[in-house]
Amino acid sequence: MTQHCLPWFDLPSAQALCDSGAWQRGLALQRSGRVLALGVSPLREGWLLEGRVQGTQRYPYDVSLELVLMPDRQVDYFRSDCSCPVGGQCKHGVALLAQAALATDAQGVAA
Repeated sequence: MTQHCLPWFDLPSAQALCDSGAWQRGLALQRSGRVLALGVSPLREGWLLEGRVQGTQRYPYDVSLELVLMPDRQVDYFRSDCSCPVGGQCKHGVALLAQAALATDAQGVAA
């Protein structure tokens, strides 16, 4: 039986913070199971997401992302860095963000 949980932040609220093409491709990566690892750590103001995402190349990309939320669970800010040629705010960062949104809360994600 599949358990459905309320996300700990509102993923669609982050869409305006990146390119629409990267957004759609990143969601497709996440839905196809290409997020290989995800860890979440608290920051002074927000969260640090770190993980690996398999793109089109042979080896997965290392991705880190800073996430700041508003009190109503809306995304106030996110900035990703990636080892891919784009370097940041790319589809791999969106995939990592989407995977994190599916966790019941930040502590429910493996570090």
